[in-house]
Amino acid sequence: MIKDQIIKTPIMHHIKFQQIISQINSIQITVNIKVIQMRINWINFKRLQDRIEK
Repeated sequence: MIKDQIIKTPIMHHIKFQQIISQINSIQITVNIKVIQMRINWINFKRLQDRIEK
């Protein structure tokens, strides 16, 4: 019984850690996508501005 507990605990911690890491990764991906979208919008905006000024 005690032996089981000792073996299970690190595994549980490991699983928890993996979940946290995957959450952080998904947040990072979301942030990256937002940044890319902002850049694309900015580029499109500049192109439109150039067109209007001509």
